[in-house]
Amino acid sequence: MPFSQADGRALIFLGSLALLASGLLLINGMVPSQYLLPPESQDSDALIRLNLASIDELESLPGIGPVIAERIIRYRMLHGPFRSFDELEKVAGIGPQTLRALRDRVRLDCPPSEC
Repeated sequence: MPFSQADGRALIFLGSLALLASGLLLINGMVPSQYLLPPESQDSDALIRLNLASIDELESLPGIGPVIAERIIRYRMLHGPFRSFDELEKVAGIGPQTLRALRDRVRLDCPPSEC
């Protein structure tokens, strides 16, 4: 049974709405709960898990502000988890100096299905 023109418009509207909602989650640094550590296992002295970190966690790192934190999360969403530490240089705004400052502060844990 073919769709009517109104049905097609409704489907486009719903698809656009879903895309907008996904974008808002990305901008706000929200990640699926399966990637978050339970609060009792988070340690303030622990290394930041680069592939799982929220915007707030990324902003706690030296040289990372809100804009670069969003770029890191956007890079993860588009390219998947970072597979090497040096891959961070592909994120606009992260150069050799920032990379050196981060080297001892992050680790590359990621969901097993994605690494």
